Amino acid sequence: MFAVFEPHQLSRAKLFFNEFAAALEKADRVIITKPFLGREAYKNLEPVDFDLLCSKIGNHKAEHIKTSDEICSKILNEAKSGDIIIVFGAGESYKLSREIINSLSKNL
Repeated sequence: MFAVFEPHQLSRAKLFFNEFAAALEKADRVIITKPFLGREAYKNLEPVDFDLLCSKIGNHKAEHIKTSDEICSKILNEAKSGDIIIVFGAGESYKLSREIINSLSKNL
């Protein structure tokens, strides 16, 4: 199972950092996208170290990938028939889901 996670707000990512790591480590592969900032977009907040989150999940199975093209390429190269890909978040994740589906459909 691939878990593609779009964090929602930096403050929540910090607050639930350990909980996100514990939940995401249950997936076989994890991709953490750039965060959806929402109402925090115009605030000067300290960044979250998503690479640290990946290492807490397990570097061998978690990556912080910022662009949808790179995410699609990663999934296209690693997904096998029967794999489940779950994309979840609060902002642009619906667009990313469509891009992944289109990418996989073109390469069947």
